Amino acid sequence: MAQPDDYTLRLTAPSEQQTYRLIELPSELLSIVEDKTADFSLTIKGKQSDDAVLCSSSSTYALKAVLVSNSFLIIQPPQAYDGGSDNENILEITGQVKDIIEVQKAVPKLDRLHGLMRGSDWTADDDEDMGEQGAKRRRYTYDQVSGVVQASADELDEGLRAAHVLHIAGELRSLLPSQLSNILETILTSMVARSFSPKHVPLDNFLDAMEEDHELPREVVRGVIGWYGDVSEERWRADMAGLVREIGLGLLSELRDNPMTEHEFVTHWEKKVGDSFTGEITMELLHGHYLRPEPPSKHLLYFPHTALPSAPAARFADLFLARPRWLGDDLEPFLRGLPGGENKSVRDALLVKFARKSGGEDGCIWWSARANYT
Repeated sequence: MAQPDDYTLRLTAPSEQQTYRLIELPSELLSIVEDKTADFSLTIKGKQSDDAVLCSSSSTYALKAVLVSNSFLIIQPPQAYDGGSDNENILEITGQVKDIIEVQKAVPKLDRLHGLMRGSDWTADDDEDMGEQGAKRRRYTYDQVSGVVQASADELDEGLRAAHVLHIAGELRSLLPSQLSNILETILTSMVARSFSPKHVPLDNFLDAMEEDHELPREVVRGVIGWYGDVSEERWRADMAGLVREIGLGLLSELRDNPMTEHEFVTHWEKKVGDSFTGEITMELLHGHYLRPEPPSKHLLYFPHTALPSAPAARFADLFLARPRWLGDDLEPFLRGLPGGENKSVRDALLVKFARKSGGEDGCIWWSARANYT
């Protein structure tokens, strides 16, 4: 006679077999799942041609199938069956799994965003651009972009902000760097003309002034200032360093066609922001976006970390192609955007793996390329 803890296993009919996948969650995801947070969700994203990724609200994870030596059997518990006491000790095998999906934190794949936003530029004449040519342009909503860009909601929002994409009339519209610079300079001019304090800009009055004095739509200005400070229903507390930095980044991008020395660049930057805000200017705001010249050159070099590869090996290869050796403090800003790059211990580990440390005569630490990047 079978004991109470003894069970009989049997296979289900082929037509009733189910397909299962086992996922091994990292500790940070497991803790969220176990907490049963009300707004918690996990989404698998990607087109059929993509390597699928798993996204939480704030992070993106790569999925990798790993074969295991033994199969896992998926069985239904006894209480799932009807039929009385004769079936109480019968378990049905409804499927088997021969691999486990490992989940590893990954860099969001935002490259597709730039292609989707191509041709969606907003201009000051936007309301008039409604002819046949304008009607043919493909425009995307946030939900449409979120469905095909392999990134979490937080990472996508940051990617849209970094790409200067606004929500206008239910659609995503991008701002060209030159257009954004013009708007930011106009914002600074209006703040001075209306004597608005950066710490407390009355929102309605400011939006009215921008619309009346400069014919800039409220929705556009409201979206732009949201990138630089805190906006409530009544006021905007401006992040002046962030706003001045953005104007500086725009000027840096022009160095490709208009080379400047550092002194010439800073002078031009001061002219753009106006006398009231020159105190915010410092080249430290632009770290990771330029290189200082090496003799005999005297011109700054536009070199944004955002244009470098996100894979560590390729990133270091490009960095040491640009400069054969780097001071540690100069190199660190260009490690932004690498997997785990916000963590100093991760950055240090990457340096040890992909670079060689040496001491200079002046006591400085230099980093140079290793023989390979495998």
